[in-house]
Amino acid sequence: MTIRIVIEDNEKLEGCCLVTGFHGVGLTGFITINHIVKSLHARPIGYIETQHQPALISLAGERISFPFEFYRHDDIIILFPRLQPMRSEVRDFTREIVNWVIDGKFKEAILIGGLDNRFKQGNDAMRCVPTRASLEETKKLKVPLLEETLFVTGPLALMLTYFEMKSFPAIAFLPYSERGRPDPRAAALAVKQLNTMFSLDVDVFELINDAKRIEEEVTKIMEGQKEKPGHSSQTMYT
Repeated sequence: MTIRIVIEDNEKLEGCCLVTGFHGVGLTGFITINHIVKSLHARPIGYIETQHQPALISLAGERISFPFEFYRHDDIIILFPRLQPMRSEVRDFTREIVNWVIDGKFKEAILIGGLDNRFKQGNDAMRCVPTRASLEETKKLKVPLLEETLFVTGPLALMLTYFEMKSFPAIAFLPYSERGRPDPRAAALAVKQLNTMFSLDVDVFELINDAKRIEEEVTKIMEGQKEKPGHSSQTMYT
């Protein structure tokens, strides 16, 4: 056993849409997925077991939650990776998910990541990367494509690669995000995009407040460093 996907027996997945996001720039994917799972009160329906299963659990209400879990809200299946898959397993991990989605006759896949805002041009809030099977649908959304000079990396890139190889409709949305710290404001943009696509009503007020708090903390740290010449720079997050 390398990667094993376990779903409750009574779940019918045909015609569903997979939504997921990983940590990446600004933790945008992770924050987005965490927020929609909680806001939608999505119910857990399964998990992923890996050969090098992370030695980490937490409590979600009165039950033990795993590092890689599936949740459901109507026809939206949400993969919530609380951790990044191990580098040695990431290819098998993403390939297995893609094959599972296709074998399960899902309708499409929506992936959420972050795009370093140092590369931002113009007033666009985000970019996207569709597979060829989603290109025409993407044009209707009026979200500009990622510039040809930029790259997607990590699990998101591998999932897009395998979906493209299988000619499966998938789109990655990449809000411009702050590198080096969590960016709830970028996650709020992703949540709004999901609201539009799936006719949801997930509130982003909490995310905007978190963004303001983080920005205030960063400003205080930067001002403190200016007051102490020669003081070594410290990052807020590790």
